[in-house]
Amino acid sequence: MDALNAALRKSEERYRTLFDLGPVAVYSCNTSGVIEEFNRCAAELWGREPALGDTDERFCGSFKLFRPDGTFMPHDQCPMAEVLSGKISEARDEEVLIERPDGSRITVVVNIRPLKNQDGEITGAINCFFDITERKQAEETRNRLAAIVDSSDDAIASKDLDGVITSWNAGAERLFGYTAQEAIGQPVTLLMPPERLDEEPDILEHIRRAEVVDHYETVRRRKDGSLFDASVTVSPILNHQGQVIGASKIARDITERKQAETARAGLATRMREANEHLVVGTVRAHTMAEGAEQANHLKDEFLATVSHELRTPLNAIMGWARMLGSKQLPPDRASNALAIIDRNALALAHIIDDLLDVSRIVAGTLQLTPQPVDLVAVTQAALDVVRPSAVTKNLQLEFASDPSAIAIVSGDAGRLQQVIWNLLANAIKFTAEGGRVGVFIAPSNDHMEIRVVDTGQGLSPDFLPHVFERFRQADGTTTRSQSGLGLGLAIVRELVELHGGTVHAASPGLGGGATFTVRLPISPGEAQAGQAAVLAERRFAASTASPMPRLPRLDTLRVLVVDDDADGRALTSLVLAQAGASVQAVGSVREALQLLEEKGSDVLVSDIGLSDEDGFSLIQQIRQDEVERGGFLPAVALTGFARAEDRARSMAAGFQAHVQKPVDPVDLVKAIATIARPPRDGEP
Repeated sequence: MDALNAALRKSEERYRTLFDLGPVAVYSCNTSGVIEEFNRCAAELWGREPALGDTDERFCGSFKLFRPDGTFMPHDQCPMAEVLSGKISEARDEEVLIERPDGSRITVVVNIRPLKNQDGEITGAINCFFDITERKQAEETRNRLAAIVDSSDDAIASKDLDGVITSWNAGAERLFGYTAQEAIGQPVTLLMPPERLDEEPDILEHIRRAEVVDHYETVRRRKDGSLFDASVTVSPILNHQGQVIGASKIARDITERKQAETARAGLATRMREANEHLVVGTVRAHTMAEGAEQANHLKDEFLATVSHELRTPLNAIMGWARMLGSKQLPPDRASNALAIIDRNALALAHIIDDLLDVSRIVAGTLQLTPQPVDLVAVTQAALDVVRPSAVTKNLQLEFASDPSAIAIVSGDAGRLQQVIWNLLANAIKFTAEGGRVGVFIAPSNDHMEIRVVDTGQGLSPDFLPHVFERFRQADGTTTRSQSGLGLGLAIVRELVELHGGTVHAASPGLGGGATFTVRLPISPGEAQAGQAAVLAERRFAASTASPMPRLPRLDTLRVLVVDDDADGRALTSLVLAQAGASVQAVGSVREALQLLEEKGSDVLVSDIGLSDEDGFSLIQQIRQDEVERGGFLPAVALTGFARAEDRARSMAAGFQAHVQKPVDPVDLVKAIATIARPPRDGEP
């Protein structure tokens, strides 16, 4: 018996030791809920040691109890009370919130079973409970993170160390187009374009070394195959032992940001270029301002010069015309007056021609009629024009050409004669009496050279670079000794360059004379050979031609002249009458149409700028009547509008010829004779 009691005591001691040292909190109550036993772990969780057998502390040793939702739980409603009352048979894994005397709270899980006697009656209950506060907090943290992950706009996924997707949030579904069911279990390379597949091994290598791949910018592919710019951050996932077991991945679409960066870079580049242009423009503007100031000064000088150059011949014309009108001049002075008027009228026409040429050059409308041109013949013609001026100043005029060379170039004969005439006139103007002006023609490689050399006042080194600029004159003062607009040499340069040639000025300085050299391309050999004989005949014909052209006859022709200027109308009528025409003259479109209706005419000569309706309106009405009634009236436009586009407009409107004012009687009569009857065989 003693041995049995000793064994029981030993077993009880072993039980008590296990009860006190066990890792689980345990306590027991009798049927009244009075705590009979509790172990050390229970006291630690309660934060206190209740008095055993105290009837004022029943069902639980906790200071206060709360339900999982945080509401207060009276002790007589706790799970232990419900088991002892038989309300529930037992409590399994129920959560209860315990508040300790210090105010701290922990969450425990209780497991309560009743203790029964042999008759099945409840004699008490035992509660085994343990602290799950850390687990709850971890669960809450995990749930909170899961909610954040699921609600994130970024794509968040995880993968194992083999690169297989193990989780997939809603943001990933929105970004890549794959559902979680479609993505989980697939290799992460599913999201990479073929040219980016080599990125994954490198990323996994960083992850295995527990390194973070932060904000890696790359390109990713959606389910529909479209590509987008992405920023990817990949972080290692560690287990509780610190071992890498996978990786989390955050991907963000940065397409708009990249586009914005590109746009900003482009804007920055444009701004930099704009700043550079601004600097350059500022410098250029400053330069242009200086140039504009100089140009305005030159323009003012030019306008003053134009006014002077126009008024000078006008003064002579008007003065001598009034003297003639007074009939007070003796016959010899009257003849001299007519010569002066004619000479100044030609000077006026030359000024106007220069102004028109400059206008055509600036507008790019100057037209050339290219053909084989004999420079010797053209030069001789230009010399004939300037010879009287040279004789007046007692200048020696020289001309020489290489007799072995056929000086044929391709160009416009009239314009090339204008070039040589301008150079000769300029040389004669600036060469003092008794001086010498020479023209020399010779081949130079594949060009012909025309050199105009004078012994005149020469050119200063400062002015020489500007000698071919428009409106430039070596002496632009009001006291200058020579007249002119400063356009002649500018026109020379433009005409020469239009012919594919060059012009160069040279001078040793003031008082040393000047040399102007024109170089023009030589025509191809076959063209020279074919034209040589013809040009030789033309030279001979020109040398033996009558100095005064003979007017064609307009006998039997009825000519209607329309001009609102009475003096011009009278002059035209007189010229045509002297050529044998029967002339009727009126001053308006209305009168012309009425006269044509009543009497008819063989030829119409009409000004363009009329006071009531213009000449274009007149010819259009005439052509419209011809469509309805038949017939055809040849028409000449006689006008001061002398541009190429003016001539083209006249021809398009219905005129057959365009003659510019001031009228040359020969040109006008020839034009009428040409359109009034077709040329016979053998006529030019």
